[in-house]
Amino acid sequence: MLARSSFINRLSAEAGGANSPRFLLFSALTACILISVWTVALKATRHSGLFASSPEWLNEDRLDQQLQTAATAALGDRLGAVIVMDPQTGRVRAIVNSQLAFEETFRPGSTIKPFTALAALRSGVIDEDTRTLCREKYSHEDFHTTCAHPRELSPLNPTEAIAYSCNYYFGKVGERLDERSFNSTLNEFGFGKQTGVNAGREAA
Repeated sequence: MLARSSFINRLSAEAGGANSPRFLLFSALTACILISVWTVALKATRHSGLFASSPEWLNEDRLDQQLQTAATAALGDRLGAVIVMDPQTGRVRAIVNSQLAFEETFRPGSTIKPFTALAALRSGVIDEDTRTLCREKYSHEDFHTTCAHPRELSPLNPTEAIAYSCNYYFGKVGERLDERSFNSTLNEFGFGKQTGVNAGREAA
C-alpha cells in the first residue's frame, strides 16, 4: 500500500495535481481497465478449467518469469485471467489462463470510450470544447445505464467525460456517430482482429 500511495502521489504531482485533467484522465482509464479485468474474472466463474496455470503454447523465453510467477501467485486458486503487456511494443510479458484470455469474447465496457471520442473528433461530430450536461441516466431503445460519477458537475467536454467515464456523454455522442467512422477507428486499433499471439483458437 505504501508503494502504491507513493506512486499515486508522484503521478499526481507530475500531472499537475490530483484535480488536473491529466491525472483525472489517467485515473479514469486505470479504473476502466480494472473494471474490465474484474468483469472478466467474474464471467470466468461460468467456465471450468480456468484456474491459474501457465500457457503451453507461448514461447517461455519471451515471458518474464518473475512477472509470470507473480501473476500466477496473485490469481492463486481464484477463477480469472491475467495478461501483462508492454505498452510500447505490445509484447506479452506474462499470461495466466490463456483459454479465457484469448478464446473468449467480452464486451469492452468503458474502455471503448476513448476510441469513441477519437472517432467523434475525427468525423467532426464533436470538438475538444463540445460540452454536454450529464443527465445521470442514459437510455437508448432497450439499453439503460446510470452514471457513477458525482452528480454536481458542470457540462463536460471530451477530456472531462473520459476522466469521469460519463455514460450519458458517450451515449449521446454515439447516437450522432455514424457506424462507418466508428468501425474504421476501432479497426485501426485492432478491434475485431486476432492479435496473432495465440497459436490456438483465438477469438476476435
